[in-house]
Amino acid sequence: MVSNQAREQVWDSLLEIAQASRYFDALRTRYARWRNVVRVALALSGVGALASLIGLVSSPMLAEAMVAFVAAIVVLDLIIDPATVTAKLTVVCTSLEQRELAIRHLWQSIATEEEWTDNQALAASSDILKAAHEAASTIDVPTHQRLSNQCAAVAYAVELQRHGG
Repeated sequence: MVSNQAREQVWDSLLEIAQASRYFDALRTRYARWRNVVRVALALSGVGALASLIGLVSSPMLAEAMVAFVAAIVVLDLIIDPATVTAKLTVVCTSLEQRELAIRHLWQSIATEEEWTDNQALAASSDILKAAHEAASTIDVPTHQRLSNQCAAVAYAVELQRHGG
């Protein structure tokens, strides 16, 4: 039988992994959206710059501005590299989703099975949490504290409703 203290530690691990999973998924969505915005902006500004260069737009200043805008977008895209970051975040998200399923299974298991001991439950929880931390550490992206806080609040509400922590 698992003590309340051990159950609380497993619960905290479940919340931490659920928050991380939501956070990295939200980041992945942001970078994918940025990638799409860059593509559309490049297409529109490229058409505008081409129109300016072939004389469809008579203002030389507008033509120069369009070319400068295209160049700025290309440089910004190269610096941020949203396609690569999105791909890396997808790998992290997949790993975190697997860890989230594992910690949920552990939570359900210790709640319904008598044969778990504190040591077994805490060791299993620690292994899952360590794997989640390793997955999250494979990518270096800026931390968005407000987004992280939002994801933590959602994770808490969802898991409390789902499992009754």
